[in-house]
Amino acid sequence: MIKKIIVEDGYKRVLIITSPDRRHACVKWLLDEAASLGVEVTVQAGSLLEDFCALVRAENLVLSFSTLGDNAAVLSTQLKRLYVREFAQTHSLLDCGGLPGVSLYQYTMPIEEGRHQP
Repeated sequence: MIKKIIVEDGYKRVLIITSPDRRHACVKWLLDEAASLGVEVTVQAGSLLEDFCALVRAENLVLSFSTLGDNAAVLSTQLKRLYVREFAQTHSLLDCGGLPGVSLYQYTMPIEEGRHQP
């Protein structure tokens, strides 16, 4: 799904915010594919404050399954586009009926325990 978002919406720079172990499947995949996609990729695994502030400042945000990203989206005053899995977390703040001025894009991502595609 990440590839589709990058290609169809024409993104040239991507900031991945992840845990220090970088074990999310999209990190390695996107770093490996960056050149062929014509995109500059930066990986950030900073402190909770640094990472949260980067999420809140984003104009375009692709969320994985995480309440941190949900909360950043809700608190952001700069967000313009939000990409979320088709069924965002149950009882998420994103279930409250939308964010004014933000375009919401939902995508399907089949996930199995311990295994999923980027």
